[in-house]
Amino acid sequence: MSGRGPKGMGGPRMKTAELTSAVQMLARGAPLVEAAQKLGVWPVSLRRRLQSDGTWDNAWYARRNKTGTPTLELPENAGLLGYLAGIIDSDGHICRTSQGHWRVGVTNTSNVLIRWLRGIGGHVDKRPPRLDQGIKSRKPCFNWGVYSQNDVEQLLLAVFPFLMIKRWRAVAAIYEIRGWRTSRLRYYPPLKAAS
Repeated sequence: MSGRGPKGMGGPRMKTAELTSAVQMLARGAPLVEAAQKLGVWPVSLRRRLQSDGTWDNAWYARRNKTGTPTLELPENAGLLGYLAGIIDSDGHICRTSQGHWRVGVTNTSNVLIRWLRGIGGHVDKRPPRLDQGIKSRKPCFNWGVYSQNDVEQLLLAVFPFLMIKRWRAVAAIYEIRGWRTSRLRYYPPLKAAS
């Protein structure tokens, strides 16, 4: 074997019958990884081949990372959910990586805030202060992030009613994670001021 592919699975080129069975597996809801393992190729190779043939459906790619159940422990109090939405609106981000995964994160210097966010779930990184500019009074910076697609979807659905600035990004993320086409998005009316 040539050593290309998982555990040396370089193997022959994918045949039309194999590709047809892979498309049928994906259409039935099988993960991309499982279909690729059955063919003995890398998942990215299968995806690229199906994209070049025009048989690829983006819904298959959107669910590739949707395994397991959400692991976040979100507060049930509407006030705390509103506070979390405010943090995401101000110091946070809802972004899509170059690999197509959605993630939600917050960058802040408050250790207390990041510990509270860590209690909800997710991952925390600490960056030491930058001393290369000769400024020694800078605080360490903390990054809190949620990367699992199930967790991102659960978080965005919980805080969506309270989001103001990043509301559209949340809608786009939920649509893509669920495998819906974002071309169907319509203008979402702005929030009305509370009276």
